[in-house]
Amino acid sequence: MADLAPPETIRQAVTVLRCEHAHPIPEPSAPIWTPEPCTTCGTPYEVTTRIADMMPGPPLYKPLADLLDAVVEVWPDGPSRSTDTAASRRRTAAHQIAQQLLGEAA
Repeated sequence: MADLAPPETIRQAVTVLRCEHAHPIPEPSAPIWTPEPCTTCGTPYEVTTRIADMMPGPPLYKPLADLLDAVVEVWPDGPSRSTDTAASRRRTAAHQIAQQLLGEAA
């Protein structure tokens, strides 16, 4: 996945978590058998399988997506001048979770 700014990374993770993925299977004659990206959100098959391996199951996907979405909703536009270190830690944690889900370097 592309190298995105923190809010966009979190939004992408929310999209991936909320999607009911559909990965088309290529023709059997394809040289390497790997399902194609999701037809709904474009997420590569490797990312959706990594998320499935990391989390106990889809029942947690929606609450995590809601949590990440709530953090990005209050993300400051531009550089934050806030002295609220707790809010800053929540934003940083949400960004790190999103990076892990999407397979980006944290």
